[in-house]
Amino acid sequence: MRRMVIAGCLALILGVTLFQGARDGAALLDYGPGRALAADPQVGEDIVVNGDFETPFVSASFVSYSAVRTFGGWTLESGGLDHIGSLWQPASVRQSLDLNSCSPATIYQDLATIPGRSYLLRFALAGNTAGGPSIKQMEAWWGADKVDTLSFSVAGRTPSQMGWRYNEYTVTAPSDSIRLKFKSVIGGCYGPALDDVSVTLLAAPPTAVTLSSFGASYGLSGWPISVALGCVAGLLGLSALWVSRRQD
Repeated sequence: MRRMVIAGCLALILGVTLFQGARDGAALLDYGPGRALAADPQVGEDIVVNGDFETPFVSASFVSYSAVRTFGGWTLESGGLDHIGSLWQPASVRQSLDLNSCSPATIYQDLATIPGRSYLLRFALAGNTAGGPSIKQMEAWWGADKVDTLSFSVAGRTPSQMGWRYNEYTVTAPSDSIRLKFKSVIGGCYGPALDDVSVTLLAAPPTAVTLSSFGASYGLSGWPISVALGCVAGLLGLSALWVSRRQD
């Protein structure tokens, strides 16, 4: 009987010790900003500045820019563009762009990104209905990668019925900075129209967590096993003490 009591007490002490040590080890961890068990506050945040081209304010129907110049967070790298005020219906708010001001324009913006994370690139495309060609074309670039070559037909469209089409792409950040670029690939004075550009961080894919992989993922090799063993040892200790009391 005495041996059973002693064994029970030792098992209970062992269980408490293992569980306490595992708990303390977990409490000392700093999971960091990429931890899988906490919400990422940056998910869904738009990292593009002036994506709807409302800055600077255009009081006229449009104003023309020539390269090289900056406007509202964007850089006109080459060619010319028209910053549209009241000339036609925008996709968002009031203003938009025509990426041809009698020469094809290339614009870009450098974005701060999280390496390895995925983003949703989204923008609206239409075309200047005042002249040809009837098929407007432009390219979208994510760093050194061409995301797409897009075409838009202005047949049947008017300044009050532009027919804006939204385009969406999932892109991945290779580094902590990326250049987002749009480029007209047609000549003439009536080009592709661009508006409502956004780049938003997507949620990280869920990570499967198991008893053995959880500790290893956070540098706690073996601590989940300690918890399990502590619980088992504690239960055995309590059972032994209960049996001894019944036999008394």
